[in-house]
Amino acid sequence: MFGNNHFAKYAVGFLVGTVGVPLLKSGIAKKAYTYMTAGAFIAKDSIMETVEKTQACAMDIAEDAKVIVEEYYAKEDADYDEALADLEEDVKEV
Repeated sequence: MFGNNHFAKYAVGFLVGTVGVPLLKSGIAKKAYTYMTAGAFIAKDSIMETVEKTQACAMDIAEDAKVIVEEYYAKEDADYDEALADLEEDVKEV
């Protein structure tokens, strides 16, 4: 655009610095910031709702898994007790 690239960068920086600051302080900008912040709060609430549902589902799955594990070990203990009883009967027969 300009013949000297450094001058162009300086000119753009000066323009943004002088015009940009009052624009950032304007009422329209503040209203835009307010709406963006409100949108962030809404998004946060939605994400937290999803996280809570996911945690509840994970807790249900964990509880079901604990029941399965307890049933497995109860059956394994019963099988062990049965095998031990059979072994004791075999020993008595000998």
